[in-house]
Amino acid sequence: MEFYPPKYWGLDPVYFACVKLTIADVLNLREHPLSKGTYCIHNHPISKVCVMGDVVLIDRRHNFIGYGVDDSSGVIQCYQWCDEEQHSLEFSLGQLVMVIGRITVFRDERQIQVDTMIQQSDPNSEVLHWLEVRQLKNTLYAQPFVIPFNLLPSSSGEQPSTKANPTEVTCDVLLDHFKQSVVSFTLPEVLTDEKLLQVLSDTLKDKLGDSYERGVIPFDQLVRLSVAHLVEQGQMIANHHVSSSDQLTTYELFSPNRHLKPAILLIIHDQSPSCPSGVHADHIVQTLRLQQHLSYIPRDVMKSTVRSLEDSSDIYETASNCYKIVG
Repeated sequence: MEFYPPKYWGLDPVYFACVKLTIADVLNLREHPLSKGTYCIHNHPISKVCVMGDVVLIDRRHNFIGYGVDDSSGVIQCYQWCDEEQHSLEFSLGQLVMVIGRITVFRDERQIQVDTMIQQSDPNSEVLHWLEVRQLKNTLYAQPFVIPFNLLPSSSGEQPSTKANPTEVTCDVLLDHFKQSVVSFTLPEVLTDEKLLQVLSDTLKDKLGDSYERGVIPFDQLVRLSVAHLVEQGQMIANHHVSSSDQLTTYELFSPNRHLKPAILLIIHDQSPSCPSGVHADHIVQTLRLQQHLSYIPRDVMKSTVRSLEDSSDIYETASNCYKIVG
């Protein structure tokens, strides 16, 4: 199995995902042979993991809270840095929680530095998580990470041309096209849109010259990589329907007004009964990032949208960074 250096990791979609695993899996992950402190499943580098289990230990400190999380396969410590205000968002012993974060090591023991942690109200969530982990291990994780041949150095040691980045060129063409009139699309629709493909082909020839003429860039693969890149950059939204196949995934340009504002208002509405003093902005962001189609939207965009709703008098601040719906 071949391992690639960090400069190529952005080509692996698993690297950008919150990799769903059991706690035993996390504790047994091998360290990436080319990057100390980074872990991998097969040859896929991992940036974040997602586990689910019961809170069995709570360690409160001045600037962080540590939780021991047990999913029956193992126990792992999960540490969340916080200030005094965030201590009000603590979890309780016995609660079922989903934890998303980065694997770190403290005193030779693996732990998770928490990015997102949220209580699960459905007792079936843990079983469904196990089933999804099992399916992913047999499908996505089991497929080796392979770099497109045209991006690798040649056998003579010559580096790939840096005259132009084909992915960036394709992204620019796609964005210009979708900003005009397209509301949503699927990959098959893009790959059969003759007018768009002609514009893309002409632009690639103009920007890349001979490298494109020689046909070293697989066209379908370039479009797929570019759409995935736009999603990872938070410029597009991917909506998965029933299955994760291309035909059942629709894409659309990200819009705070269309995608974030209704979701934020719904979260505040649903959480207000259990939050008499208002729903904390950090909790709003955590809940938004658990929604798959919004997981790549930057945190600062989410928080600025919350402030925009306050400026437009849709919500109001009841305490420091806590919000309720007007009316």
